[in-house]
Amino acid sequence: MSFTRTSFILAASIAAGLAAVGSSAALQSKCLAGKNRCMSKEAYSLLKCEQRAEIPGTSIEPALTACRQKARSKFDGATVPSRGCFETLEGKTPNDCFTSDDTDAAAIAVDDCVTRVVDVIDPAPIDQSACNVGKKKCAAKKLKSLLKCHEKAQKPSPKPIEPALSECLQKARAKLDGGADPTTGCIARLEASHGAFAGEILAPAHAALRALVPGELDPESELLGEVIGDLQRAALAVSDAVSLKFFSHAVPRSMLQMASWPDAA
Repeated sequence: MSFTRTSFILAASIAAGLAAVGSSAALQSKCLAGKNRCMSKEAYSLLKCEQRAEIPGTSIEPALTACRQKARSKFDGATVPSRGCFETLEGKTPNDCFTSDDTDAAAIAVDDCVTRVVDVIDPAPIDQSACNVGKKKCAAKKLKSLLKCHEKAQKPSPKPIEPALSECLQKARAKLDGGADPTTGCIARLEASHGAFAGEILAPAHAALRALVPGELDPESELLGEVIGDLQRAALAVSDAVSLKFFSHAVPRSMLQMASWPDAA
């Protein structure tokens, strides 16, 4: 998947997630802006948990579940709902809240938004990589920036909402997708730095291996031999990419080991 396609799909997913979160600039109140901020912090915290789970070599569970629970507790108050972010705003006297007792609905909206983002970057099961850590960080920052734009628009002010809101949103999106120059976007810079090895080199061979049925796992199976050959070539391709990326003077490993593979000719 090219970085332009990745950025586009991720941007679309975040936009859909924002719709689920229900940010509305048509209404203005301190409480509404505060609830937006509560949801923004919750989403950012959950994506932070997802970032940590992507760190290569780290144990995913139970750390991921514990991290999510901690983030949720700060949002809904856990065993003491009155300490939840929404309830704190609604408990102020006086307050200008338009709605009340909507913590659960907001939590569902945030979960839906985070799930959309995660599914675009690295759908379950988690395939740990430094690049995925970076991509989730990019997404978290963009979501936070977009919700910050809506939060500003929701604060009571005599100033018109537009064009300030649209300009703010456009600036936030450009940081992810690069705007007029896609190569400067957050995702593009990551993939240019790390390379999309898992997605473009290893994934097809892995998919072919997973597609094999038990009867095709026989050592004499021609199909198994082809899949193993694909995995070998993919491994060499990754090695070549890493060598040429960090050592411009290096001779590609595939050239040095060409004779070691049965089908090298």
